[in-house]
Amino acid sequence: MPAKQARRAAIVLFAFFISALWQSAAARAERPLPLEYLRAGLMLHDVRGRSAPWRTRENGGDVNLEAGFRLPLPDRFWIPDWHFGGAVNLAGNTHQLYTGFNWRLNLGRDWFVDGALATVMHTGAVRRHRDVNTERSRLLGCRIMFRETLSVGLRLTPRSSWVSSVWHISNANLCRNNQGLTGFGFQYQHNF
Repeated sequence: MPAKQARRAAIVLFAFFISALWQSAAARAERPLPLEYLRAGLMLHDVRGRSAPWRTRENGGDVNLEAGFRLPLPDRFWIPDWHFGGAVNLAGNTHQLYTGFNWRLNLGRDWFVDGALATVMHTGAVRRHRDVNTERSRLLGCRIMFRETLSVGLRLTPRSSWVSSVWHISNANLCRNNQGLTGFGFQYQHNF
């Protein structure tokens, strides 16, 4: 899929995502929703050190949106929450749409750590092709991959937090190419 079409597809998906959240918020007065949080932030895209064997190939930042939902299960440490989100790369590189499970560990009143495991669908290069510039793109191998995230958050108020996250997508060597992609950034989180 060419970058221009991928960008359009990602924008349409984000518009749908925002529309669904807006409608959910409007319907909230009628029935309570299990929405736990909304996150929005900016991420650095493809952050590998210059000395790494796979130099940074994809540039630009990502605009990231994510929603977390409480599962209708007992509130226990080992019971995860479900999350859904996406990232649009501002330079037209790999965009992501992901969903998975999130575990939170509270560290006192103000700090928390989140760990997440998810599946991700992306618009990046899957294999070598005449239309793929391998000097500027990572060969990710599969269209659907795994996404892991580790986040540290600081609660500013009961309703708002700042979150610092690092994420990585990989196919765990299930496909021929597996160069993976890693990002880092900051998000504002609104809690419900």
